[in-house]
Amino acid sequence: MKYQIMVEMLFMLLARKKVTAREFAQRFSISNRTVFRYLDELSLACIPVMCDRGANGGYYLAESYKLPASFLTEKEFDALVSAINAVGSELGASEVLSTVKDKLFSAVKKEDSTPLTSSSLIIDSSGWNGIGGNKNKIRVFEKAIKNNLLVKTAYHDRSGEKTERIIEPHALVLKQGLWYVFAFCRLRQDFRLFKISRVEYATTLSETFTRREFDPNNLPFNDWYTSQSRTEIIFELDESIRSEIEDWLGIESVKTVGDKLIAEARLPYDKGLVTEIAKYGDKVRVLKPEKLKKELIASARELLAFYGVTNKTQKRKSKK
Repeated sequence: MKYQIMVEMLFMLLARKKVTAREFAQRFSISNRTVFRYLDELSLACIPVMCDRGANGGYYLAESYKLPASFLTEKEFDALVSAINAVGSELGASEVLSTVKDKLFSAVKKEDSTPLTSSSLIIDSSGWNGIGGNKNKIRVFEKAIKNNLLVKTAYHDRSGEKTERIIEPHALVLKQGLWYVFAFCRLRQDFRLFKISRVEYATTLSETFTRREFDPNNLPFNDWYTSQSRTEIIFELDESIRSEIEDWLGIESVKTVGDKLIAEARLPYDKGLVTEIAKYGDKVRVLKPEKLKKELIASARELLAFYGVTNKTQKRKSKK
């Protein structure tokens, strides 16, 4: 019964902009204390339940949260709602019918945004797995930029630390296939680039902000990596992964030298680079720098040790 109520509470939040604890309590005949406990459990399940206190307060979901799109067409949806309303007019108020309508409306929750398309440009920010998390967050930021609305968000940095922030979004940025929002962060009191895939949730607030001056041609991407931290990388690659390397580094970075394919680029040198090259296995041979070779070898040994493979076990297998 508990989980059924929690699911129905979620549908109520999806179907309405704001629901009070009293409305939840009356709907399910439970105490306010139980309502608070169930809402906490929804939050622990990574559902961004927000709360506004005061006379017009209540609980609501971050705008970036949305269930997968319903398979119903618009005509099918309208027909179902009309049928439910007709039955309700004959039978009177029904808790079951009310629940059905909540579920239907939540499944087709409206999205306030200008589509990220034009007659000559189509941008799809959802993943190949069909999950539109980034797309929903981008729509929230787009709405905030257009209307100068503050956004409440939770952000996870590269070290895994999570912080809740109030930001002033100024621009959406697409760089090397990754989406960012360029915003003034009230926590840090400075402009920041937030990678949208690291945003847990985003929801607009009613408060507006005054736009600040910034140069769109001078965003702080280069601040992350100085010229000193970029290293010249040269490696030989197999023809089978040529297109993947060209997508990563750019087609101009891959050249045929004699009978070999060679890639050259200046890249930020960090753990991410080691991981990126390691995923290609024996299809890539690093030629330069020497320290990258050593880190790849050390990474491979750590992986073997993790799976219990040692030099002794390898020798025994080779003898067999």
